[in-house]
Amino acid sequence: MKVIRSIAFSWIQSSFGKLQLTTINTVWHQDNLGGNEYLISQKIPVYGPTLTANLIMDRGEELKNMLLEHTWLILEECNKKQ
Repeated sequence: MKVIRSIAFSWIQSSFGKLQLTTINTVWHQDNLGGNEYLISQKIPVYGPTLTANLIMDRGEELKNMLLEHTWLILEECNKKQ
């Protein structure tokens, strides 16, 4: 995933030049919060409601692991069908 994020970020910069980006998390879903760590590492501010920040701190790792496990199960099923 880190490679995909890096490629996407590079494409944005090459397509639009140096932009001042800001991220606003409006809802709590692991699939749309997953890029926050990368954005922060690129010095892009990330904002969101206090409730969302608390959920990330309290349950973020647990939900990330659940999402990854679910993704692997789907991939395994797809590979069995091929």
